[in-house]
Amino acid sequence: MGGLWRPWRELRQRPDISLQLVDFPPGPVHALSIVRGASKLVLLDRQLLWAERQAALTHELVHIERGPIPRGAPAWIVAKEERQVDDIAARRLVPPVELRRFVEARTSVGPVSALDVAEQFEVSLPVARRACDEIRRPG
Repeated sequence: MGGLWRPWRELRQRPDISLQLVDFPPGPVHALSIVRGASKLVLLDRQLLWAERQAALTHELVHIERGPIPRGAPAWIVAKEERQVDDIAARRLVPPVELRRFVEARTSVGPVSALDVAEQFEVSLPVARRACDEIRRPG
């Protein structure tokens, strides 16, 4: 798994992006990226486990790359962008080619679960599920 995309390495190569671990209030949000001009900041909830931090950091780095969602955008546009960012993040952390290789190598042992993928690629379970869903999609 040495050639995989790693968000921490990406962050080190991006001196324009700062990272802060903070205490987020209870709720669904555990990460946030803030871009003001050339200043970019990623906030991660310090309560996240390592794999969750990796997923959240990847998600926020993708947001920074794609640019901000226009202020006042309808909820359906925000939801669509979030799904696209989640898909990109999952593909980076669990590349489809590598996932297919892993699944093929493991089929003689038995079915591969999302938990197996999470452990193999050292990602959170939601990222593993999304990656598995991605390789099941026709196309």
